[in-house]
Amino acid sequence: MAAEFYYKHGGVWRKAKEVYYKHAGTWRKAKEIWYRTGGVWRLVFPGGVIVNPLGALNVTDTEVSPTQALGRVTFNTDGSISYVGNGSGGAANWFEPTTPGIGNNYWLRVTNNGGDLWDESYVSGSLVALSTARQFTWSVVGGVRNAQANVQIYSDSGGTNLVSSGTISGTIESSL
Repeated sequence: MAAEFYYKHGGVWRKAKEVYYKHAGTWRKAKEIWYRTGGVWRLVFPGGVIVNPLGALNVTDTEVSPTQALGRVTFNTDGSISYVGNGSGGAANWFEPTTPGIGNNYWLRVTNNGGDLWDESYVSGSLVALSTARQFTWSVVGGVRNAQANVQIYSDSGGTNLVSSGTISGTIESSL
């Protein structure tokens, strides 16, 4: 889990958004800051920011049956979000800038909000690590499925430190 990096200024603790260091007379922006404790390296400052709010992530696809209609949103381990479906889209990233392996420090909770459940076996409302890409797919042949879910991203495995939220919505339709 990434720790938060704070500094004290004027008697007030503030969360660092950017950190600079001086090397060979030149100021440089730190990309990441790590420390080692108990033989384990820990990320203190990830050098990027969580996108908050995520806003509306749209998963929409319309096809003529017998073609399968499919809408998908994938939360990738590098902080990006990818979409499948001819009307799908929304936020490009959940972490900026995209950083390989940043998902190792975050957890995702997707909760159905009255729509049809996704095809994957994730339990609605369960907390899953973003150390693995997590995709949510709605598909149908000859019918309609509605996607409606709440998305929450946490910086701890217990799901107490909420850092971002958004929604997934859309209609997946394969008509005759």
